[in-house]
Amino acid sequence: MYENPKMPLGFRIAGATEDERFLSLYLTDGKSDGNRLQVRDLTDPKQAKTWTTLIASYEFNNTVIGNVGGEVLVHTNYKAPRYRVVRIDPKKPQEANWHDVLPESPNKLESVSQVGGRLIADYLNNARLAGEGVFGVGPVPARRAAAGNWHGQRLWGPAHG
Repeated sequence: MYENPKMPLGFRIAGATEDERFLSLYLTDGKSDGNRLQVRDLTDPKQAKTWTTLIASYEFNNTVIGNVGGEVLVHTNYKAPRYRVVRIDPKKPQEANWHDVLPESPNKLESVSQVGGRLIADYLNNARLAGEGVFGVGPVPARRAAAGNWHGQRLWGPAHG
């Protein structure tokens, strides 16, 4: 349960990572276009009633796309107008401790999904989607661009590396 009577116009949206380890809370203030992002580690008894703020500003769009171990993967336009994916350790959420998984690129990072320990990223390039798979989301992921086109949500064409 979450309530903030000081911000009656804001929305509160909750979600969980695929493995149900982290509960995410997205908060809006009713004025800005973005959202504040808070998480709770559901495996940590110390966090049973507390939230950890990962991104405090309401000016940016932030979405938890998954996690790797104890770190949360966040798709954000914070300091990246064309978006990026960062790993944030909720035990050390200060920006100096963040790690880029997919840094901002010349093409807009439209969406990212974590599937089976891998990231599938959709980039917008000249008003069309170009796919890229990221295999392994540790400190230095291997990247493979898709040689083909996106058709809806399905990638067709061979991958190369």
